[in-house]
Amino acid sequence: QAYRFVQLLAPPRANSSAAAMQRERLDSSCTVTSLQAESRLESRLISGRRVLERLRWKMAVTTVLICLVMAGFYQFLYLNAYLRHIDTLICTRSWQGFLLVTVISFLFFGRFTFVSFGPLADDTFVTRIVLWIDICTTCVVDYGLAASFFGHVAHWTAHAKWASFHYRAAAFLASDLGLVLGLLITTSRRTAGAMQRSMWDSLRFWLWSQLVINTVSASLWARECGRITCLFCWNPGIVVVLYLASSPHLRCTCQKVLINSFEKRSEARAAAGVAGLIGACSVSEVMSQATARFRSVKLAALSFEDISDNRPDPSLLPRAVTIGAGRCDAFISHSW
Repeated sequence: QAYRFVQLLAPPRANSSAAAMQRERLDSSCTVTSLQAESRLESRLISGRRVLERLRWKMAVTTVLICLVMAGFYQFLYLNAYLRHIDTLICTRSWQGFLLVTVISFLFFGRFTFVSFGPLADDTFVTRIVLWIDICTTCVVDYGLAASFFGHVAHWTAHAKWASFHYRAAAFLASDLGLVLGLLITTSRRTAGAMQRSMWDSLRFWLWSQLVINTVSASLWARECGRITCLFCWNPGIVVVLYLASSPHLRCTCQKVLINSFEKRSEARAAAGVAGLIGACSVSEVMSQATARFRSVKLAALSFEDISDNRPDPSLLPRAVTIGAGRCDAFISHSW
C-alpha cells in the first residue's frame, strides 16, 4: 500500500503508456476508497451520537435514582434512629452509636457526590436538573431539621446542657442556606462547564463550613460528656466528599469508571467521545470541514531531525498536502 501511494505521487515516466494507464487505475481506485472512507466516517459519527445520547440518560437516571435512595435512607435513619435517641446517643460509649452516625454522614454527604457525576461535561440540561435536585433535597432536609429543633425550642433550652444543640442546628441551617444560594446562582450560568465548576466551588465552600461547625460543636460536647462524642463521626463523610470535590482528576476518574460500566465496547466509547467533541455541529458540516482540512505528508519528506523531539514545528506544515479520506496509508503518533 505504501509502495502504491509513493508510486502514485512519483513523476511520470516519459513515453510510458503503461505507467499512465496504471496511474489512471490507481486514481480511480483511490477515488472509490475515498468515498467509502467518507461513508464509514459519516456512519460512525451518527452511531457515536446515538451512543452518546444513550449514555447521557443512563448516567443521569442512574445517579439521580441513587441520590434519591440515599436521601430517603438518610431521612429515615436521621429521624427515627438519630433524633429519637439523641439524649442517650450524644455521650454514648457504644460502637453502634458511632457506626450509626458515620453511616448517616456518608448517606447525607455522599448523595451530592453521586448526583454530581450524572451530567457529562457538555450537558447543560442534565446539569441544571442536578442543581435543582440538590436545592430541593437540601430544602427538604432542612425543613425536617428546623421542625425537629425549632418546633421544640422549650425542650432544648430548658436545660443548659442541651441549649448548644439549638445553636448547632441554627449554624447548620445558615450553612445550608449559603449552599442553596450558591446553587441558585449557578443555575444562571450559560454553559455546562461553567455550571459544573461553580457547582463544585459551592459544594467545597459548604463542606468546609460544615466541617468547621461540626468540629467546634463536637468539641464542646466532648468537654460536656467527658469523652469523645459520636458527633465527631459526622466528619468522615464530610472529609471524603470534600477531598473528592477538591480533586478534578479524581472526579474525572470516577466518572470514567461509571461510563465504562455503562458502555462496555471500546469502539462505542470512542465514537461517543468524538461525538461529544463535535457537539451540536451537523454531520454534513463535520464531514465538509474534515475533508477540506485533512492532510498527509510523504514519509520520504521527513528526516530524523524533524521527529527528534515532540515540540511543535510550524515549518513542517508546507510539507503536508491536502488529500481525500482513505488516501493516507498510516497514522503515526507524534504526541510522545
